[in-house]
Amino acid sequence: MHRLSDDQIQQLWDLRAAGAGVRRIATALAISRNTVRRYVRRASEGSAFPPAMPTAPPWHSRAKDLLELDPSASAVARALRDEKVFVSARTVQRLAATWRRAGELRSA
Repeated sequence: MHRLSDDQIQQLWDLRAAGAGVRRIATALAISRNTVRRYVRRASEGSAFPPAMPTAPPWHSRAKDLLELDPSASAVARALRDEKVFVSARTVQRLAATWRRAGELRSA
């Protein structure tokens, strides 16, 4: 998700107040129209900013547990799919590499 700087947010609201449409604002700020729409929608819901993303999806901790048991990314991806979490083996590989570099997961 694209996060705007405080300066960009101010420009967005200045342009919006001047009557600019979504396309004109997006072009002026060099951002997508969907980002502009999201900020405008959130403002109408009472917040000028998109909600903060969670630091990690809930399935990350489960994937880490499974990787401790079996370091095979394919096996972990299959186990997660059985639990209705659809994630590729490549995604699991990337996460495992990140966790290993950070020392959060033992090396295979």
